[in-house]
Amino acid sequence: MDYSFVEGLSPGSGDLMNRIFARRGFVSGWLGRPVPRAILLACICYLPQLLLAMADGVFDGSILGFRHDYAAIVQYLVTVPLLVLADAFVDPYIRGAIAQFDEAGIIPEGKEGEYRDLASRYARAARSRWVDLAAILLSLPIGWSWILPDLAAARADPSFTPWLAAGSGAGVRLSLAGIYAGAIANPLSWYLLIRWIWKAFVWVAFLYRVSRFELRIRPGHPDRAGGLGFLSTAQSAFGILIFALGCNVAATTAYNTTIEGTRLTDYANLVILAGFIVLAPSIFIAPLLAFTRRLYRAKREGTRVWGIYASRVAREVDERLAETLTADRRSGEGIGMVSGELGDAIGAAPDIREAMDTIRQMHVVPFDFISLGRLFLAAAGPLLPLILDSIPALDPAFKLLSGILGGGE
Repeated sequence: MDYSFVEGLSPGSGDLMNRIFARRGFVSGWLGRPVPRAILLACICYLPQLLLAMADGVFDGSILGFRHDYAAIVQYLVTVPLLVLADAFVDPYIRGAIAQFDEAGIIPEGKEGEYRDLASRYARAARSRWVDLAAILLSLPIGWSWILPDLAAARADPSFTPWLAAGSGAGVRLSLAGIYAGAIANPLSWYLLIRWIWKAFVWVAFLYRVSRFELRIRPGHPDRAGGLGFLSTAQSAFGILIFALGCNVAATTAYNTTIEGTRLTDYANLVILAGFIVLAPSIFIAPLLAFTRRLYRAKREGTRVWGIYASRVAREVDERLAETLTADRRSGEGIGMVSGELGDAIGAAPDIREAMDTIRQMHVVPFDFISLGRLFLAAAGPLLPLILDSIPALDPAFKLLSGILGGGE
């Protein structure tokens, strides 16, 4: 079945950026590939700022120079490319999940057309040009939100010399790099993030609407999620987005500890790090709770039905076996081999036991621990170097490593 109609519901399809690339003829060329496109946007964000900072003398003039702004550098060279690459990574999982609801017979009979209409409607909402316009309008003020306060602080305090400001005394002005950051680089990076937030929201809303169908849950399905285990895989694909944001969180925290002099164990830093590690994965797990009620009902009903079936089979086996043994004793032939329908019933016992074990182990949230681990690893991974660096017992190891990398100096 063709599911090309859902273009736009998956995060990498149908928005303004992709339409611009398509209009310029880049989609069929090398810029249609995720990696070159990611490199191009990273270069657009970073390289002009680098050159302008050097030209304006704010690249390395102080500890607040452009080269020391880890948060900005990671945002442009790591987060932006990952947000672009995530399009191609998440897209097949989303499309596959949309198709599997229908092709696996989970959508109730007679509701397939309604389901496809629902997917089409949400796809149109995801690629709405009004949403693109709103993302642009939001990204512009957000892009300036930390630049203008720094400029005001630099004018008020001559000792505060961020790379966003150039000049001295009454002549303090926005640096050329700061102007580029506020006008181009920051809005572009925030646009990429806002469109992700919107399309992730649309995907979550779509899942909620699907959960309202009388889904055909199979309690004995080997995925131990009633046949909805594919949703766990689809949601874990968003780990690349969590990792991208985690890199930005780690870089910002590193800037705070190395430049602003805070400690990693300070309350504010701990709240940010712990909050991100816990909340970021939870955002993508929580939508699957919408299926919990139906999964619980299916598990309860499956346990009841299979329990009745197992009891009937066991009773039938006991009764027939007793009749067979009694007949064998009366005939004086001894106990013979069990065969026929009775043998088949006895042979089915392991299959029944396996099915009941599967039902008992069925998850009422369609999420497995492997996928959960991937999301938490994606959240904690970028923060691990900061955490290790804060452990005093590891200082000798870091010094040794530094000496080796520094050629023994």
